[in-house]
Amino acid sequence: MNGLPPVLDAACGSRAMWFDRNDSRCLFIDRRRETHEVRRKGSPRSPITIDPDQLCDFTALPFADNSFGLVVLDPPHIIRDEARGNVTKFYGVLDGDWKSMLRNGFSECFRVLAPGGVLIFKWAETQIPLCEILALTPEKPLFGHKSGALARTHWCTFMKSGWGQE
Repeated sequence: MNGLPPVLDAACGSRAMWFDRNDSRCLFIDRRRETHEVRRKGSPRSPITIDPDQLCDFTALPFADNSFGLVVLDPPHIIRDEARGNVTKFYGVLDGDWKSMLRNGFSECFRVLAPGGVLIFKWAETQIPLCEILALTPEKPLFGHKSGALARTHWCTFMKSGWGQE
């Protein structure tokens, strides 16, 4: 159709949540391309590699409207000027006007999502409560799930309006 895979990971980072980190059904994008050597508990140094298929920012996507059937958005969730610890090296940081960043990111993800398409949004509630983040988009999630040892990671599922409307 448009030459793109049906799925967009709009802030892929190290692709940590993927079963197949090279799944051809997905276009992996991120604004960073970098490798960090880190020490993980009980293991020797190992690299964190952020190597997207395409460099671009989820707040200004270079794709046509309605390009993807599924969009995954797992944006940075820690406010900081620079990536220092393992978590911020994996996911990046919210710097500057983070509310505008996330508002624009939601808007862009919904713009490139096809009518009836699904957005999976992942948010770790370490500094900012989920309710503050969901207030940045007029879209309403259908359902979600809390996970993690402290139930601070939220998975929210949205569906873009327009299902069955041609």
